[in-house]
Amino acid sequence: MSRARRTVENAFGILSARFRVLRATISLDPEKTTTLIMTCVLLHNFLRKTGSSMIYAPSQYYDSEDEITDDGREIRKEFAEYFSNEGLLDWASKYY
Repeated sequence: MSRARRTVENAFGILSARFRVLRATISLDPEKTTTLIMTCVLLHNFLRKTGSSMIYAPSQYYDSEDEITDDGREIRKEFAEYFSNEGLLDWASKYY
């Protein structure tokens, strides 16, 4: 969940850096707010796909995965296997 939160915050940070309307409270009804945000996302994706994407959003704007994350994935996998098998608590079995 932490990784998902970081990804969403990173994406919204990029959008708000480029689209000033997202920097303040949006005083629109929810349907129009959804349309506004989706429009910003579509414009963002369009600008990223054009030839000037390095000018629009250089690579240092984005988080990247590295070997530390790979280590974290391996540790998580080990914990998941342990708690799914030999480390399973008696009371937890009714939830699976």
